[in-house]
Amino acid sequence: MFELKCRKVSPDFPFTDPTICFIVVNSTTQEIGKVPSKREELLACADLLESGQIKLYAVWPGKTRSDFFSITDPEKLRSAHGAYRAL
Repeated sequence: MFELKCRKVSPDFPFTDPTICFIVVNSTTQEIGKVPSKREELLACADLLESGQIKLYAVWPGKTRSDFFSITDPEKLRSAHGAYRAL
């Protein structure tokens, strides 16, 4: 049987690496939404993540396995893309 292990992202997680695949899950319905790939889409996801409307995951593919991560800090996602929330 396949067991999925989800890790939290580390401070040096490569949010901007083009091989990273992001997955959006609606917090209420648990449905998978549009997979964001553009900077603007990811920044919009940061707002939705912060408000609790979505859960955001990332898959980091490797040569022999892929790692699955839970993204819980919208500010890390924003800052990796050169955007910061206005105070």
